[in-house]
Amino acid sequence: MKWIEVKSLATITTKKVQKLLWKNVVCKFSIPQTLVTDNGRRSLVAFYEGLDIHHITSSVEHSQTNLQAGPLTK
Repeated sequence: MKWIEVKSLATITTKKVQKLLWKNVVCKFSIPQTLVTDNGRRSLVAFYEGLDIHHITSSVEHSQTNLQAGPLTK
């Protein structure tokens, strides 16, 4: 299942992102098997490992290479 959780933050810190993930993803839906993010916060690796979450980074420009979008059609 794929879904997107979005919330605006005035400043982005590791603690704020961790709190957002815990409150808006883990507490609502349970611990995800895989989490796909942009190339952001490397400091969250221990948080992901502690919850046994497989973390994948992607690029917005090339989402097809990360299997997050279908093939291009003409």
